[in-house]
Amino acid sequence: MNQSEQQFQELLAHAIARVKATLREHGRVPAFGLQLQPDGNVQLALETTEAGNPSVDLLIEHLNDQASKGALVACAIVHRAEDNQPLSVFLENNAHYCADVTIPFHSGSPLDLDVENMSVGAGAVRIFRRM
Repeated sequence: MNQSEQQFQELLAHAIARVKATLREHGRVPAFGLQLQPDGNVQLALETTEAGNPSVDLLIEHLNDQASKGALVACAIVHRAEDNQPLSVFLENNAHYCADVTIPFHSGSPLDLDVENMSVGAGAVRIFRRM
């Protein structure tokens, strides 16, 4: 397994655990980011609009800024467009590897991730583009 795969698996494991806990507690998942720092720690990133709503665009700006400062080596953006949609996890690292992961929910249970049926597709560079 290469370093990018290890980084993405770690971020994805953190994302899934956080989503499951958030769903149990709140019944929905706001957009959030995860930052894998150079020392290996994973830090939560939340960015909201003035009205207090989570914002993927603001997360991208924040993570891009952190990447340009060298404060992270990989990141994830986790969001769900609508309550009836699958979970989307965008992964990217400073080697410009990217992946878009889609995780459905079990039929009839909007609070239960079906991780066995997740799919992985190619992503696009969004965060580390200035590197």
